[in-house]
Amino acid sequence: MEEKHKLKHDDILTQIKEVFKKKLKFEFVSEINLSKPGGGDIDLICIDNETLFYIEVKSGQTDITKQFLSFLAKRKSDIHFLKNKCIQTKNKKWNNNNIKCLFFIPNIRETTENTLRDKYLKHEKDVYIFRNLN
Repeated sequence: MEEKHKLKHDDILTQIKEVFKKKLKFEFVSEINLSKPGGGDIDLICIDNETLFYIEVKSGQTDITKQFLSFLAKRKSDIHFLKNKCIQTKNKKWNNNNIKCLFFIPNIRETTENTLRDKYLKHEKDVYIFRNLN
């Protein structure tokens, strides 16, 4: 990821982290960009009242559909990692049936957001797309 893009990405993640930590007062809010063995990362994890919020941010505007499909494909293995191997989260308590996956795509057009939702989320009850924190 190019440096300018990474800075923008991490700035958005930090803002989201602060909302969950300070405004919503969640029990647990991870650091941003949790490293995974073998490469890759998980943008942010928040846990409250036995609900896990698995958060991904895409700050670019290219290949959003491809990035969203990648998010959908990797979320189960990421959650398995968080539950069983991640030092920060493996001892945290959350209900496996109460996981919310949040995909933030700031500055994307509403039509693109609606297309993703209509085309890929018909059978996904716990995946949400957001363009902003409002």
